[in-house]
Amino acid sequence: MFVAHLGLHFVVVFVLDFLHLSFGPIVCILVAAATTNGTSTNTFDSWFSKNKSYFEEEGKALPESSKVRLLLSKLGSEEYARIERKMLPTKLSEMKFWDLVSELKKEFGDPKSQLVKRYEALNLKCQGLEDVIEFGSRVNAQCEKAQMALSIEEIKILIYISGLPSEEQSLRQLAMRFVENKKKQALPVSLKEVIEECRLHLANKAEAVLIAEKPTLVKEHAVKVNVVKADNEQPPKEVKEKEEKWKPERQWLHKQMQCEFCGKKGHVKQDCWHYKSPYCGVGEVCDPSDPSSFPRAHTEHSLNSQTQQYLEGHYT
Repeated sequence: MFVAHLGLHFVVVFVLDFLHLSFGPIVCILVAAATTNGTSTNTFDSWFSKNKSYFEEEGKALPESSKVRLLLSKLGSEEYARIERKMLPTKLSEMKFWDLVSELKKEFGDPKSQLVKRYEALNLKCQGLEDVIEFGSRVNAQCEKAQMALSIEEIKILIYISGLPSEEQSLRQLAMRFVENKKKQALPVSLKEVIEECRLHLANKAEAVLIAEKPTLVKEHAVKVNVVKADNEQPPKEVKEKEEKWKPERQWLHKQMQCEFCGKKGHVKQDCWHYKSPYCGVGEVCDPSDPSSFPRAHTEHSLNSQTQQYLEGHYT
């Protein structure tokens, strides 16, 4: 029993010494992965892939809780608080070791999707000062990381997305999201479906531009309709009926009126042209007391009172 305990103590001390040396950079690695949004290759996933054999071989005799506490003790305060907030209400010390490793890979790993990694691998280019041998090694590593074992349809889709022009960056992102959503749902995707999704996006974009240009035309049309409506306005029904009711009677009264000045019908004295115009005429001398001496035109028509007063005042 003592020998077994001594052996376990030796294993623990060995692993602790190793982890003290190997876990030193882990805080810097996690901070770099968090601050660079996963663009760095030094992530927790890459570090653990290199050193997990020590947990599987040298540390296999350690209890589960000891390995968990050991791994947590080597995290920085910022990284520990970040993973602790994520896993609440579960306590980190109560988690299984491999469950904790899986969560750390998700939290501090490379956030790029598999499609993005493949796209970047397909667009790798040798830099001007880079050695061609080193570039070949970089291509090999990037392709292995992106798992480039592609089907025919996946190759078509990747070539289509890579070949889109740089000014269509939004369309490229749309196509990538469409493919990734299909992958998350474990559904097959073909190049025709990707092309159709891009076509719908371009059609909606063109329709949105057309709708944005419509308000000016609608406004002008509305003003034109209002003007036409104002020109065609009709008087109220009651006023129209009243006018039609009195119109014939007014016409009949107008025709029956007789002018007091000239004796003609169809107008009144105030509207008589002879009454308003200057009077000028040639008279004949006659005896007012003898009606037989009056001119024939005056005997046929009775003289009005104004003319009689004028003649009586002139000859008396």
